[in-house]
Amino acid sequence: MPHTSPEKTRTDSFADLFYRGIIRLRAGIAEKLVSLLYGQKMYIASQHKGAVAACVVFWYIEDGIRKFVMTRHTDLKTANIRFVGSMASEDAQPANNSLVRAIKTTLGDVFFKALDVHLLDADRIAAAPMLSFDDPITKQPTPVQGLCWAVQITAEQAQLCAPTRNNLEVIAVPEHAMLGPDIAPAHKLIYQSVLRHIHSHSVVSEGAMMDKLEDMLRRAGSSQRTIH
Repeated sequence: MPHTSPEKTRTDSFADLFYRGIIRLRAGIAEKLVSLLYGQKMYIASQHKGAVAACVVFWYIEDGIRKFVMTRHTDLKTANIRFVGSMASEDAQPANNSLVRAIKTTLGDVFFKALDVHLLDADRIAAAPMLSFDDPITKQPTPVQGLCWAVQITAEQAQLCAPTRNNLEVIAVPEHAMLGPDIAPAHKLIYQSVLRHIHSHSVVSEGAMMDKLEDMLRRAGSSQRTIH
């Protein structure tokens, strides 16, 4: 693995900060000019269209406690525990397609193969909260339409999760800690938005969930073919 020297890191960091400062200055001047033209306060965003974020809330019951599969960047000190999600791509793909790719790359191929991806079909959206994130250029809050799925898995499936990046860890958060200080604010809102769906969902016993998982894997195995 290539090693980056401290001098190189500082140089890149300074250049990046300088570049962002110039862009913010331009955005500020443009906003003032447009505001003068319209006679009222105007806001210019770097996003050329409305943003859509897709997110999945994986949850399971273990020892009578509802737990949630979430991720955390170990190199960030802020509250950054969050659900698996993705921003809608520019290639006109459905939001759940981008989400499926995010699940596979974030939680690992083994977990993905044990998952029924039809649970992420468009007609299974559990909630659609309006979220907000800081624009990467202007640092202004930007509205984002959220599309959230809630998927019950088994404790055994949760154990299959394996992060694909060194600075990422997958953690199981018990329900009583979901509104704690380490959870990212937007993801607290996501949790609250799907809570009614989860609690009103008839809880499937662990045995029934295992039977369903084994049946799904058996059907997947029977459909495999050897290509010569």
